[in-house]
Amino acid sequence: MPILSFYAAGLFLRSLIILRGFRCHMLKKYAWFYSYVFAALLADAVLSSTWAISPHWYRAAYWTAQFITLVFGCGLIFEIFKHVLSPYPGAEMFARATLFLTLVLIFLSVLVYDRFIRVSLSASYVELERDVRTAQVVFLVAVFFVILHYAIPLGRNMRGMMYGYALYVGASLLTLAFRAYAGLGFDALWRFLQPFSSCLTLCIWLFALWAYSPSPVPSAQITLEADYEALVTATKGGVSVLRSYLGRSVRN
Repeated sequence: MPILSFYAAGLFLRSLIILRGFRCHMLKKYAWFYSYVFAALLADAVLSSTWAISPHWYRAAYWTAQFITLVFGCGLIFEIFKHVLSPYPGAEMFARATLFLTLVLIFLSVLVYDRFIRVSLSASYVELERDVRTAQVVFLVAVFFVILHYAIPLGRNMRGMMYGYALYVGASLLTLAFRAYAGLGFDALWRFLQPFSSCLTLCIWLFALWAYSPSPVPSAQITLEADYEALVTATKGGVSVLRSYLGRSVRN
């Protein structure tokens, strides 16, 4: 069956990525990345076994696996921030805090919606995945813009990690959008497109992370941190002015 073929390919490619990471001593250097790959490896093993043994239970197992890998995928975004923005601690801290707050709000909003509106389990996960994937796309686009704008140099490992995950997240978001439009009739095609885009991503990762290739140290001082500090100063000034204006308004 095609779906089992995709799972077999995913298991092979993920195992090979982890093996190369172990042999090249990269597991600690990209801890979140390899944690995500390992979590997806376990998910593929469980899902392929469930599909082969009892397709009736596959749907529930699929959404549980999707939720787990979705959480680890958020960690992968933090990994990208860490390595791309590490020379600029202020900007990195702001990006990580913003991403964390955004994801917490998304998870809480879906949990509250599910608790009080009582939608089905699969509908809750679809909405959660759609919102989280949208946030991931927004942050990835922002990182790409910062890299291009400030000409931040990247090594082969980080380029492959970013391009591969951007491909997978973008494909996931598109399939979720089509599913929302077509309904359950799109599920059969969805079960093909999701693992197919995943295999493409794994091929990119395997090529990019075959050996350790760190990002080069910037040869010239990049103004990103200075721009961030200027933004913080301007924001603080704006807040002070607004606070002063509100204080005068209350006294009057």
